[in-house]
Amino acid sequence: MEENFKNFIESIDCEKESNIIDGCEDDVREYLECKKREILKDNEEYKELNKKIEQIKIKYPNVRSLIENNEVIKLSDEELQAVLDIAGIQVDLNLLEMRAIFKQGAKETVIFLKKMKLI
Repeated sequence: MEENFKNFIESIDCEKESNIIDGCEDDVREYLECKKREILKDNEEYKELNKKIEQIKIKYPNVRSLIENNEVIKLSDEELQAVLDIAGIQVDLNLLEMRAIFKQGAKETVIFLKKMKLI
């Protein structure tokens, strides 16, 4: 495990990597959102989960209206189940996003420590 950590630290090139300190001091949230999108854009699992949500919204337009437009709509039992399905998929998407942000945070820490010449 120590070898993996050492390899991770050595793999980060501070000169090539953008980081939160140099990049976006005013808006950390926007910086992390950009990094999250960058990390997940090629993630097949993430794409597939988003595709499933879109398919449900296409099949159930009332569900789309409820979720995207906050419209108060009477839903059928089938549509209610679709909302629950989307909520379950969203949990999986959130987990993938949290992992991406965690990894970016680790990378940011290494960049910061390297720039401070602490590692």
